[in-house]
Amino acid sequence: MYIKRSASIEPLKVELGRTDSEQQIVGQISSPAGYKKKPSFDTPNSLFIIISGGERRERDYFKVIQNHGNLFPLIKIVFIADPSKLDPKGLLEIAKERQEYYSTSESEENPDAYYLVSDVDHFYNDLIRIKKESANKGFNLIISNPCFEVWLYYSKRDDLFEGFIVPDDFLKISRRIKQWLNTAIPGGVNPTKAIFDIESNITNAKKYYGIDENGIPLLFATNMIELAEAILPFVKNGLAQLQQ
Repeated sequence: MYIKRSASIEPLKVELGRTDSEQQIVGQISSPAGYKKKPSFDTPNSLFIIISGGERRERDYFKVIQNHGNLFPLIKIVFIADPSKLDPKGLLEIAKERQEYYSTSESEENPDAYYLVSDVDHFYNDLIRIKKESANKGFNLIISNPCFEVWLYYSKRDDLFEGFIVPDDFLKISRRIKQWLNTAIPGGVNPTKAIFDIESNITNAKKYYGIDENGIPLLFATNMIELAEAILPFVKNGLAQLQQ
């Protein structure tokens, strides 16, 4: 039994955190050399730890923020994609390790925000297994069905994948979508530029958002909405400046 698609999704309330120089961590879970969290800051800010099951498009989506830190002084994004731990269980393990590491310098008033970003693909049962523990640990589980490209699609389109023919084999849907995007959207979607459409992206994705009886997004749905709405207040002005 599927739950009806609904646009009603509450934006996350993320406290202002702290700021450091922009960091990008790929394939490592130890502290990057020279990186220390500072005990206090002159300006309010927020630390987002994004642990991803995708190494390329998901990482590229946040590059603008990481590469132009001077325009985004209120937010710091740590992106982690460990090639040896791309499955949901691995993402949870990394999140727990990072939470333990950062706990000594985390402010109760400005808690760090953890996001585990995963595709459904063939991980459906694995995602169900980690949902409860993720919630108990305060981790936000971000799921795209079947893949992150669903989120990218809604950065340019406001329809429910019109013209896409769903293959009989569910495990082939993700690959077909990646191929089809270049047809549905001339030139495809550049992940490094998609964030400039974050507001319309949120609006379009909300129109078709829904979950099944296990709390997993329906086909062509993604709760990347939650992460996007959480970072929007911190990046809106900076993105506007880059587009001038």
